[in-house]
Amino acid sequence: MINFTHLNLHTEYSFIDSIIKTGQIINIYKELNYKAICITDILTISSFYEYYFYCYDNEVKPLIGVECFILFNGNLLGIILIAKNFLGYKNIMHILSNAWRYGNIENGVFLKLHWLINFSKNLILIINPRYYILNKNNFSENELNFMFKQLFFLFENDIYFELIRVNLPFEKYINKKIKKIKFLLI
Repeated sequence: MINFTHLNLHTEYSFIDSIIKTGQIINIYKELNYKAICITDILTISSFYEYYFYCYDNEVKPLIGVECFILFNGNLLGIILIAKNFLGYKNIMHILSNAWRYGNIENGVFLKLHWLINFSKNLILIINPRYYILNKNNFSENELNFMFKQLFFLFENDIYFELIRVNLPFEKYINKKIKKIKFLLI
């Protein structure tokens, strides 16, 4: 069995990013001998019911998560929330409900920082600041560091940075900036 688990995996429920069906990806994971799978569709956990039973039938451990975006002073901060248990799952549902009800503006659906403050228990947070870093017009390292310090205080030992190594444009630049930010926070 493979002990590695992807923590940013999209299915057909992330309409723009993926077309693979939930059952197909779980069959692939089972064939490759993975122990667990973590689906983090964008702004939805609609696949969870179907996903859970596919995993149960195929003896693969299901982890539930969601990819979201925090809108902070006109900048986007990409995050992934992963539930540690049932209470974490309920907190993800609260956060997504607030996002779709109150954070749905003309350019998309976004989270507000105070929703994470209210519902951070039993969640793991993975930060991907690539959109924030690439927005040179409004980028402020002090502002970003302030927000990161708040998130580090909230999530303590359950917070991580996402580094991407799939040959995307500006990937080396972004990863270098992320490592620098992480170093400043330690």
